[in-house]
Amino acid sequence: MAKPQIAALFRRLLPLLALALCCGLTSPANAATTTLSRSDCQGFAAGSYYDNGRFPDFGDLADAPTQITSATVAAARPTIPSYCAVEGYIAPQIGFHLRLPMAGWNGKFFQQGCGGMCGTLFAGEGCNAAVARGYACIVTDLGHRGTQVDTKWTIGDPQALIDFSWRATHLATVTGKAITEFAYGAKPVKAYFNGCSTGGRQAFTELQKFPEDYDGIVANAPASGMDAALQLLWSVNANYRKDGTQILNFADIDLLADRVMAACDAKDGLADGIINDPRQCKFDPQQLACGTAGGQCLSAEKIAAITKIYDGPRDSKGRRWTEGAEFGTESRWKGEYVGDDKGPPHYEAFMRDWFRRIGFATDPGKDWKTSDFDWDRDPPRARNAEALLGAWNPDISNFTARGGKLLLIQGWADDVVMPAPMIRYYEKLAVLAGGMEKAKRDARLFMVPGSFHCWRGPGADAIDMIGAIEDWVERGKAPDQLIGAHTKAASPTPVYVFPLAPDTIAFTRPYFPWPATTRYAGKGNPNASESFVPAYPTGRK
Repeated sequence: MAKPQIAALFRRLLPLLALALCCGLTSPANAATTTLSRSDCQGFAAGSYYDNGRFPDFGDLADAPTQITSATVAAARPTIPSYCAVEGYIAPQIGFHLRLPMAGWNGKFFQQGCGGMCGTLFAGEGCNAAVARGYACIVTDLGHRGTQVDTKWTIGDPQALIDFSWRATHLATVTGKAITEFAYGAKPVKAYFNGCSTGGRQAFTELQKFPEDYDGIVANAPASGMDAALQLLWSVNANYRKDGTQILNFADIDLLADRVMAACDAKDGLADGIINDPRQCKFDPQQLACGTAGGQCLSAEKIAAITKIYDGPRDSKGRRWTEGAEFGTESRWKGEYVGDDKGPPHYEAFMRDWFRRIGFATDPGKDWKTSDFDWDRDPPRARNAEALLGAWNPDISNFTARGGKLLLIQGWADDVVMPAPMIRYYEKLAVLAGGMEKAKRDARLFMVPGSFHCWRGPGADAIDMIGAIEDWVERGKAPDQLIGAHTKAASPTPVYVFPLAPDTIAFTRPYFPWPATTRYAGKGNPNASESFVPAYPTGRK
């Protein structure tokens, strides 16, 4: 390099060098490291984006103007090592929480998706399993602060919807990787994404819009587009009379759930309180009609409401907009589709606000009610949500062409994001890939019986998804089965750190790539995964 060029380079670097010496913004180590000191962590709090578009000493953040607001050392907990908790925002309003292991960084990066409407950084707890493995792990609030069912942040703020739709997830990736590189002096060698519900939609958004961001993606029950919203709204409306009173009560649901389980549980070879494949269940709600059922029975009006929930949204001509609830979800209808004397069902107010502020392009007004939804006219109007949040493109070739691997997870007992759209998506993906066997080279779907929405159901839904996607991406070991565990500890939102302690496990089950389901082999310990085998629909394997 000529002397004039060297001099010019020095003049460009001098301001940053002076700033770094002044404010402690030098990299913690001159060479790559896997360890941070307390002073290293605390020093990150001065980091910000500067007008020249460069973060000191690392990647270009011109598209992700970042301000770090705090950096503190979190003490180690059982199974969770100490980490540096870095928080800040990406202009104008995308909050993030990044966890950097104080020791033993594995050289890799991870993003954990959020849930519902997000709006909080508490989802950082979802990083526990990743940090325990040595990952740098980030979460984002998707560009606003609120509760998981709050939609007020959308009012008068189109930027917030853009951030929620795609921008926050991608820019958190850009910023998180850059800060990780700055902290350890080396770029992450691999990057992974894991998310369920809205987090599953985030996973799909990254997969389809930014295929270069991640090497491996786990998408669980993606709340993508308007399928889930239409089904939830329909299910709530199905239980209301015109006078605003509810048809079904909790006792009715308990009766229904018991009868469905009695009729369908053992079809997989084992009566264990789990319906392995709801498609094999042929239960007819009419069996509960008074005059035909012994003991407890239900009126024709109640049976009609139940039938509508199972059937799913239709217009006045009988054309279906999306699928309805599966057998095995009934216990979850209480409080979600059906209210009690304590109040209306959860999804009534949520869907009212969701359609007013997100589903429709124009807010129909504060007096709009879920019962005002017109099933002939309004589903096409809700394409506004599909345009913003839909990520069902089955062409993932841009992702797989660079070696990306996709792990799809869906609970059969999910009453919020129905299984059918995920199955339809994967079947289309397989067609584009040239057949199911070719699709399995890069993308596999696993259906999990007895798993509610994202977590704890009666089934074995504690699955080491990080280990599975790592093995596939880094060691070429495609998952021929996933082992799920049902843990003894009761928790509505468990965070599992693997390996699980044996004394915490009640039973285990294996899950096989679609189109296989799981069936008891007819012998052996029913609590052990080794006693189960794959089962295939007729003519398919």
